[in-house]
Amino acid sequence: MRSPTSEADAAFDDALARALERASASFDPTAEWAARVRASLYELLEFIDERPELAQACIAQVLASPETLNGRGETLGRITTIIDEGRTATRASRQPPPLTARGVIGGVLGLIYARLIARDPRPMVDLLNPSMSIIVLPYLGNAAAERELSRPSPKPRSSPRQQVLDRGVGGLGLRLTYRTLAVLEAIAAEPGLSNNEIAERAGIADPGQISKLLKRVAGHGLAENIGAGQPQGEPNAWRLTPKGEQVRRTAAPRR
Repeated sequence: MRSPTSEADAAFDDALARALERASASFDPTAEWAARVRASLYELLEFIDERPELAQACIAQVLASPETLNGRGETLGRITTIIDEGRTATRASRQPPPLTARGVIGGVLGLIYARLIARDPRPMVDLLNPSMSIIVLPYLGNAAAERELSRPSPKPRSSPRQQVLDRGVGGLGLRLTYRTLAVLEAIAAEPGLSNNEIAERAGIADPGQISKLLKRVAGHGLAENIGAGQPQGEPNAWRLTPKGEQVRRTAAPRR
């Protein structure tokens, strides 16, 4: 059986790989530096919009313990190299030190994490302009940073994953967020889990949130509590209903 630490590391690595794959897909090496970074950052923020709980857990881990990235030098190196290319895009009189890229990355992660823990309902792509302003400031100066802030607000797009959800379970009357799907996946993998166990596996830290979410999915007939529950002083025990299993299979990401 895998330890909680190894499971957390595996989840972190998986999230990091998926995020970088998403960001790399839009990276145009022929474009100017700021345009390349902007396109990749947009994709990264879209990814976070789709998987906010996973992103929050991973970013918190990095901010609290930067050594989390030790042993992932290739990944960190790729990100740092892309940002550090700003030093070649600037005037000769402006030469930020090499460690500037690390500071910029930390600043952007902090901005994203603050939005995540505030549970702000606005799309994460709203942070594209402020994040780009942070990134270009030490390399291209105040005027460039102001231009990034004054750009038209980016529009979030409906992801292919969300389009699949809309088509497959459109009559459900329940918005299938990543959090909801993570709960369904956790129950499917281990029927009989308690509220706390589901929350741990789905990456939901707030006990009130998991209670509300489980009540909601139960109300839509997707899961049922087969445990003795609170009246008997026992934890709940959840399993998917046939309807819940069908929804989970429909909404599962294609691999």
